Amino acid sequence: REGGAQIKFEDQKSKPKSSQAVPALATSIRNDVNNCKHLSISFSGSRLADSTENSLAKRTNKAGSPELSNLNEFALEGFRIEAVNQVPRNRSIQKPKRVSPENSKPPSPAFIRRKLPAINTDSPIKLKPTEEVKAPQPTAPCDFDSDAPTSASDIQRPKTLTRSKSVKSVMLLEPVYSASYPTVFFEYPPQCRKEPRDCSRVTPMSLQELNSKPLNFRISDNVHTYNSVVNALKYNGFQQVSNSTYNVLIASVPKPDFLRELSAFQKTNHFPGIWNLGRKDNLWRNISKMKRKFGKEYEICPLTFILPEDYKRFLNEREERPKTLWIMKPSASSCGRGIKILSKKTHVAKRNGQVISKYVSKPHTINGFKYDLRLYVCVTSFDPLRIYFYKEGLVRFATEAYTGDKKHIKKRFMHLTNFSVNKKSDKFVKNQDSGESQGSKWSLEELKAELERLGENFEEVLKRIYDVIIKTCISVEPHVVNTLNQCNKRNCCFETYGFDILLDHKLKPWLLEVNVSPSLSSSSPLDKRIKTSLMCDTFNLAGIVPYDRKNYDKVIESQKTNRLLGIEKNPKLNYRNVNTLASYTTLEEAELSEEDFQVLLDTEEEFYRKGFFRRIFPNKSNIDYYSQFFPVTRYNNLLLWKHMKSSHNILLHNFKRLHEAKPV
Repeated sequence: REGGAQIKFEDQKSKPKSSQAVPALATSIRNDVNNCKHLSISFSGSRLADSTENSLAKRTNKAGSPELSNLNEFALEGFRIEAVNQVPRNRSIQKPKRVSPENSKPPSPAFIRRKLPAINTDSPIKLKPTEEVKAPQPTAPCDFDSDAPTSASDIQRPKTLTRSKSVKSVMLLEPVYSASYPTVFFEYPPQCRKEPRDCSRVTPMSLQELNSKPLNFRISDNVHTYNSVVNALKYNGFQQVSNSTYNVLIASVPKPDFLRELSAFQKTNHFPGIWNLGRKDNLWRNISKMKRKFGKEYEICPLTFILPEDYKRFLNEREERPKTLWIMKPSASSCGRGIKILSKKTHVAKRNGQVISKYVSKPHTINGFKYDLRLYVCVTSFDPLRIYFYKEGLVRFATEAYTGDKKHIKKRFMHLTNFSVNKKSDKFVKNQDSGESQGSKWSLEELKAELERLGENFEEVLKRIYDVIIKTCISVEPHVVNTLNQCNKRNCCFETYGFDILLDHKLKPWLLEVNVSPSLSSSSPLDKRIKTSLMCDTFNLAGIVPYDRKNYDKVIESQKTNRLLGIEKNPKLNYRNVNTLASYTTLEEAELSEEDFQVLLDTEEEFYRKGFFRRIFPNKSNIDYYSQFFPVTRYNNLLLWKHMKSSHNILLHNFKRLHEAKPV
């Protein structure tokens, strides 16, 4: 049909016993496809694979002949493989009707279902039966070399499958502990150019599971759609929807009322109340409050004044320090818009929505150019607080050599490092991600190599940066947790931040701002690689659990009805007293509730799917130091800290470990 053919062999229950049976099948394959323009073929049983090597290999070497799946990398024994473009089902397969190339449709890819993912059907067959066959790493039958989102509607599927919009096998990451759920395993697309993750805990979802537990995501109309986000989700089997049947919601900062309506398995990419971190004026209010209490411990941000309330104080400060330069920014803007360098003679109007900070006039420079760091941080929970630092970040350079001379304060390409500003410069150079330190944007690894070449200790610089990040998150923790308590949803949010850090001439890090919606656009190969990898690791870390929506809705409705009728009381947590918990030397002495164990399980499972993230808080080595900065000792924080500091893992006393604890 349409110039193609289907050949389907199921050899699972009874394999050919006679040595003559296998060659007969191979001959049948060769004869039946002689007149096929397109062919998707499959078979089960390693003996059949070995016997068809010669006929299939010769077939693929002919000009204009179809390409078959590269099966030599896969364990063939027991596979059930179906081909597509079905022809009439007779004893002798009929010769398909020829059609002109311009009217013919490309064949749909073959699908392999077992405990391994789908085979890439873009590669020619190359069977080597004499070699030992190894199990594969997950691959995809789609070409993601382009940064454009993949269109699932262009891909055909076999008629036997009901899930028709995606061809990517959905892989599940089995939990480490028996009480946890499997989560979706996010593999890196080709543009990430990374080694495959460890697949020892990975199994595919069956077609029945995919149909009953579809994986969907939604991007709200009021946020920008980034290709790195869409590609990371679609590559791993998610479909985009416009209704409420999503597993992942990409939207703006939610309100508590909205979060109450989410199911226990739906997640969104922002925490409520996070503008206490994302707005420059609110950020300074929180940090200055901590600075008044802890003094030099919180000297992590340049002195800042908020207009109009601090207008007179700023004028007095500028009068006392006439040689100091200042930088004025809008409180709620980005991309370098509205930024202005101020000197003593610059007129400053008393207007709303502006902050003025002390300018770091002696920044660290490389080859004479000023730069700052865009570092990615993921917070998966504020109660308890868990902070992860992404190992791959960006270094953004100004495009004119830096000088502190006040005569040049109006030169934006000298003083500002924003990509959206410097890309307009004639001197801007794109980084082609060749591994060399070149262009106006570097990777964090390239900066590390350069600083080490200059004799600096990059790891010490990173530790100081971690300190800035942790203290910043602690300063806004009360606002976010208090807002989360209004909706009683602890695990429905995750968030990736873009921390902008400037290093001065002594390599001391200074916090410039925090972007709660950092740009994820892929304007260069370097951006594409880092940001797509970031999104894959973020979703993997967040832990997306497939679930049956119909059954879930029935259970929730049944619980509501029973509570209204008095059959079932409202579920209540065991009494969770902070002082009582603090009195225990170890958690073995405490009577932990189901919610207590869930907090510990979430933390442990999360750590074992962190990818290129590094958990910088809490860790056993830094809990004692940073705990002093929390304005309130919360029960979940104390519970987690005691667990991490304990020499015994209480989870092993209560739950079975299913797999070796190894991060992926």
